[in-house]
Amino acid sequence: MEKFIAIPKVPLITRTLAVSIVGLSAYFANIARIAFEVWLLYNGILPWSLAHYPTGLILGVFAVAFLVIVADYFIPEIGDLALSVSDGFRRR
Repeated sequence: MEKFIAIPKVPLITRTLAVSIVGLSAYFANIARIAFEVWLLYNGILPWSLAHYPTGLILGVFAVAFLVIVADYFIPEIGDLALSVSDGFRRR
């Protein structure tokens, strides 16, 4: 359990809290996205072909950005880890 998320210097309770909040946020963001798409369909604003894929993709990109910001707020070291991983890929 000590290696839960590859940031061993961050206390376990902080890592658990961050993962829990991000997970719950992702769940509720997805429910909000689905409700928004149903509302767009019900009100005749967009057809299914536009409401499902393009709108879902755009909302998904914003949701992921929000979740990364939330994770970085609780575990600032996660940004350092992401940058070090991306540097490793660039060096190859």
